[in-house]
Order: sequence, then C-alpha cells, then structure tokens
Amino acid sequence: MGSRRLNDRILGLCEQAIITPAGSELNQIFRELHAALGEHNSRLRNTALTPLPNRRKPNQSEGQTSSTHAGRWVL
Repeated sequence: MGSRRLNDRILGLCEQAIITPAGSELNQIFRELHAALGEHNSRLRNTALTPLPNRRKPNQSEGQTSSTHAGRWVL
C-alpha cells in the first residue's frame, strides 16, 4: 500500500470512528486504525534510518568551501 493510500485509509478510519456509535463495529474500526497507525509508524522509522546519499565534494576552484559533519558534506 502506498504512502498516500495509507494516509487516506487512516483519515477514512478516523472519520468512521467519529460517526460510529459505541459497540463492536467501533471496536473493529479502532483495531484497523491501530494497525494502520502502526504501519505508518514503521514506515516513518524506516525512512528515518535510511542514510542520505553522499554528496560529492564541490570543486574548490569554484570558490566554494565545504566541511564534513557526521560523515556528510556540508556546504
């Protein structure tokens, strides 16, 4: 499921939870919402753990300066 589809699913479940009276149907919606939020959380963690691509060192003859910060090039 794509990121946009997951976000739409979460929003849809929130809307359903608001209009659904208390009962077993609401409990099912909450279970689905909990699972969808867990998937969203997992995707965010994976994104945060994915390293950024290394930048190439700029040409010093162009007058740009650079340094490294935590192993990445910073301009």
